[in-house]
Amino acid sequence: MRRLLITLALLAAGLMPASAAEPSSEQVMEMFRVTGVEGNTSAVMEQMRPIVMGQLVPALRAAATERQLAVPDNFNEIVGEEFDRSFGSLGREIMVELAPLFQQAFTAEEMQAVIDFYDTDLGRRLVETSAKIVPVTSRVGQVLGAEKGQELAFNVLNRLKKDGEVEN
Repeated sequence: MRRLLITLALLAAGLMPASAAEPSSEQVMEMFRVTGVEGNTSAVMEQMRPIVMGQLVPALRAAATERQLAVPDNFNEIVGEEFDRSFGSLGREIMVELAPLFQQAFTAEEMQAVIDFYDTDLGRRLVETSAKIVPVTSRVGQVLGAEKGQELAFNVLNRLKKDGEVEN
């Protein structure tokens, strides 16, 4: 399984040229669907929405006030509607932009093999398991990143102390 993932990554990066017929864009979109990419982009957008809204609402409120525009009581709702209108198709647009990379990296036959695998019980289980692991991975990354950041700060300050550049 690990070899399959490494091979897929190399192919996607264009490091292993495909020599036969390219997959169609429909075939790549099907691969995105069965591998969970399509669902993951939607999930990311849902997770990103409150974060972006938390930044957009105050910034747009300030911009409206600066321009002496009336800010109605339903301002947050207006921003939310416009966010959904502007970003609602972003996941699909990203997949459309990425499709040619996969078309260049895979043959139609290879793409079909990937689709066929992910359309099996084992393939679907891999997608489901991966989706459950992503939030855990994110938390682990945040914790380890914070620890490494503290380690970095400690080491830099100790090194500067040794070099005589920082005095206590």
